[in-house]
Amino acid sequence: MLVARQIPTPQSQNKKRNSTPLPLQYQKFNLAEPRSSHPSKTPKDYDPFRVEKLLGTGGYAVVNLVKNPVTREEYAYKTNKYKTLGPNSEMKNAEMTNEERKNEERLGEKMLNIEMQIMEKISHGRCIRYIRRWKQGMLLPVKDCDLFSIIEKKELSEKATLRTIYDVALAINHLHEKNILHRDIKPENILVDKDGYYLADYGLSCELKDTRSEVTGSPEYVSPEILAKKPYNKSTDIWSLGVVMYVCLHGEVPYDPVVPQTTRITSKIRKNTPLILKPHPVGFKVLLNSQIASSPTRQLLRGMLTYNPNDRLTIQQVLIALKSIDPSLGV
Repeated sequence: MLVARQIPTPQSQNKKRNSTPLPLQYQKFNLAEPRSSHPSKTPKDYDPFRVEKLLGTGGYAVVNLVKNPVTREEYAYKTNKYKTLGPNSEMKNAEMTNEERKNEERLGEKMLNIEMQIMEKISHGRCIRYIRRWKQGMLLPVKDCDLFSIIEKKELSEKATLRTIYDVALAINHLHEKNILHRDIKPENILVDKDGYYLADYGLSCELKDTRSEVTGSPEYVSPEILAKKPYNKSTDIWSLGVVMYVCLHGEVPYDPVVPQTTRITSKIRKNTPLILKPHPVGFKVLLNSQIASSPTRQLLRGMLTYNPNDRLTIQQVLIALKSIDPSLGV
């Protein structure tokens, strides 16, 4: 039996009423007790956040900005796109049947769960921080923007590029120490704030026991061994990081894709132009103009974009090379 307690009312300190103890969840968020006009409101269905706006969508997920109206805390809420959008959403594929939609929903749920499981195993200042599960998704910190939104306006200087790659390399090193492959390193998955760069989006990540063979990733950043459907290991992430580095300096990917007059990465991604990348180095442009980057930086890039994965630099070697080029990194 619940024990009644007495709470002073605004009208009189002497006039009292009976009330059950304030539920713990309401105490946590410092919210007022629910009004009697909503007797069915319980901690189980209480929603401490309000959706403010859409931040972005991906292949299987949607990210919304949510805010606690009392504490004013803001988070990025990532959840299954197909469950979140609903059947009447404008973003729904009009050609998708109910069965296809159900399959996509199940796949999205599986990938989101894998991502949360991966993020629960990592903890590094340059990996986007996992806060907690909430409802059907997870809460993540809000950052200013992603790397793509920066480089689509203008290429980075060599010094800024080295800083960017160093931060991301620290995150990759942490993943590789835990035998985790990211498999989707690209500018859109690198978030930015005033303190630096953060590797995000672990939906395609996996644990590595020996080698992997699934074909996955973003076409412009995926390694030759994945394109060739060969077994691959940690070196596949080094290739992707090398492509990101090239893009930061050059404003385009280091390929000659079979699409006429669309060489800039910004126009290709914005227009969703399909890419046909051959799994061999034909048309591959590793050499940077000496006016864009110094000789040590060009040498580092060639080591990351080595076609044979066995000859490619490791993430530890990348970090050492970055520090030798710019000793101020990490200080």
